[in-house]
Amino acid sequence: MDIDSNIKSNYVVLNISGTMSVEGIRVFEKTLNQYYEAKKNIIIDLKNVTFIDSSSLGIMVLYFTRLEKRNRHIVLINVNDEINELFNISGIIKLFRVFDSLEDALDFINNGGDP
Repeated sequence: MDIDSNIKSNYVVLNISGTMSVEGIRVFEKTLNQYYEAKKNIIIDLKNVTFIDSSSLGIMVLYFTRLEKRNRHIVLINVNDEINELFNISGIIKLFRVFDSLEDALDFINNGGDP
């Protein structure tokens, strides 16, 4: 898993590529925690992700909960069909806001989380 961060004033876009699995979980969690501590909204771009395992889903849910408690957001963009099916099966889709574009995600964040 590779993570490229694009930091802006009130948010960060994490462009993730490869496989999100237990092998890269420490880096993923450290990255999420870094931007959580920096009081950023987090946008995860999954366009180049080929697989997500349960440990990565668990970390995403953990930080979703932490951010929501502080009136911040973690949202997903560019989710491919296979990952979207995994989110539907696991029920994750009910938790996360998923957007087709960065612009749509920013509209959500900039409107205080109102769709």
